[in-house]
Amino acid sequence: MIKNVFKKSLVIGIIILFLGTSVIPFVSSRKTLETSAFVAIETTNDCDWIVDDEGDGDFTSIQDAVDAANENDVICVYSGKYDESVYVNKTLKILGNDSEYPPNGDDKSKPLTDCIEIFDCSNVILSNFSVYLTVPSGIGLKNAYDCIIDSCNTTSLYMVNCHDIVVKNCNVSSSVIPRGISLSYCNAITILDSICEASSALEPTSGIYLEYSDNNYLISNNCSGKPSPWTAPDVSIRLISSDSNTIKDNTCWNSDIGIKVDVSSDNTIIDNTIRVGETSDIAIELESSNNNDIINNVIEGSGNIGINLSNSNGNLIDKHEISKFEIGIRLYRSGKEKKNVITWNTLNDNKKYGMKLENTEGNEIRHNTFSFNGEYGISVDNSIYDDIQRNNICYNKMNELIATNSIGYYPACWWGVKIGCYTKIIEIESSISIYPWVTDGEGPPWKARTFPALYLHRIHELFPILQRLLLQRY
Repeated sequence: MIKNVFKKSLVIGIIILFLGTSVIPFVSSRKTLETSAFVAIETTNDCDWIVDDEGDGDFTSIQDAVDAANENDVICVYSGKYDESVYVNKTLKILGNDSEYPPNGDDKSKPLTDCIEIFDCSNVILSNFSVYLTVPSGIGLKNAYDCIIDSCNTTSLYMVNCHDIVVKNCNVSSSVIPRGISLSYCNAITILDSICEASSALEPTSGIYLEYSDNNYLISNNCSGKPSPWTAPDVSIRLISSDSNTIKDNTCWNSDIGIKVDVSSDNTIIDNTIRVGETSDIAIELESSNNNDIINNVIEGSGNIGINLSNSNGNLIDKHEISKFEIGIRLYRSGKEKKNVITWNTLNDNKKYGMKLENTEGNEIRHNTFSFNGEYGISVDNSIYDDIQRNNICYNKMNELIATNSIGYYPACWWGVKIGCYTKIIEIESSISIYPWVTDGEGPPWKARTFPALYLHRIHELFPILQRLLLQRY
């Protein structure tokens, strides 16, 4: 009896599991179809209105179709050239088709028009267009929300006072307009898998530009602000007065500065690849910006500075490998209000310094490696009370550390020499306390037997005695 009940229960359970695995994907895929902006409509039965430049559809003008359409209608625009500016202020799906609507014509590319502006509306889907008017813009959105721009080619794309917009698989490139994708007073915007390039002789350029825009996501884009004749820098991705944005997995190239953050806080810049040349200034720069996380970015090429912080506090710089720059990481007038944390970076083979501190105070610099740099591992100038400890600072070509007009306590670092040997440390009008990591062999401390660091406040008074004892014993 019990066995029969068990068998029946097992059979019923298997049936329910089978039905569950069959139904759940269907429900999930149906939800995807209902909510995704990136679903192509391939049959004319799905179109409420057909636009064709040869006159085979309902209209030869996109604007005429928009004017005639009701809310939530679908307008299908077939391949061709439409010399018009299109203005959309109602909920519509406007879908480009890169084939010809029969029977006439032989166009086989995305429908081409001058300008498309979406304003004072929501839930607009614009897909698969080429938009190439340079002034005022290719594609523009004002006071719009819950819209999707997918697979469009355009000279520029701007948004003003918008939220919950998705831009995906777009190619935004211009030789005239200085900003590829521009956001002003926007939030919850996602820019994904797009090419954003700007080049202009009129003013400095930015591939993606945010001002007064918060909580946005820039993911997996290819960005460039191509060099202009202006003295101000051209930037791949720029943030001004914009907070809590995520910049992830982007490629930044061919710009004076890869990513520049001005007067902005609580942003996350992670897993980006930044390629710079010898004429480039900086890979990542923070100016008057606080509490940002800069993590695990790949910085390639050479230039002036790998990562630069100026008048910035409370930032995290973590897990970078920077080489072949003049300076790997530079801090200027930073850390006085809240310490910056510089940790687990490898700054090797830079032309001058692994790190340079100028007019800084109270920053935490731990677990980094500074080796084989052209002059010094670390240069400290007019700085006080920076916490520099548990770093490998060794084998730099001139000296490991130079401190000028500075005060600091740098315990438990590995200097490439055994305890008591300070021949590669220079002090100029400074008061620097340095107690090397004690090892029984050459090389970084994690490759040799280590001893606890000594942290007594007045250890410098006992240090000569301890040094002799340690050398005698070990």
